Amino acid sequence: WRISAVHKWARKMAHDSQILAVLRLMGWDSTDGRCVNHMVQVPTGEGKSIVVGLTACLNALRDKEVHSVCYSPYLRSRDYDDFEPLFRELGVHDKVKYETF
Repeated sequence: WRISAVHKWARKMAHDSQILAVLRLMGWDSTDGRCVNHMVQVPTGEGKSIVVGLTACLNALRDKEVHSVCYSPYLRSRDYDDFEPLFRELGVHDKVKYETF
């Protein structure tokens, strides 16, 4: 399954704007180093799922519990299923939860 996961992720490589969004959400520009009240706007079709998944990975790697919440059960399931191999590969699958309202 590792080969399959690597292939899937190669097709989903993050674009510069997505990386900048992740950095903003992680508080890279914060003067006190805290990750609080940071927002980004990602237009429709511009890769919110990738921004959320990568941000979840980084927070989980910082030993934080991560809860990603979505209005749609379909999107929640799709996005978690897409990132689950990466969460497992990084050893953070037990820290990341995708939920619906």
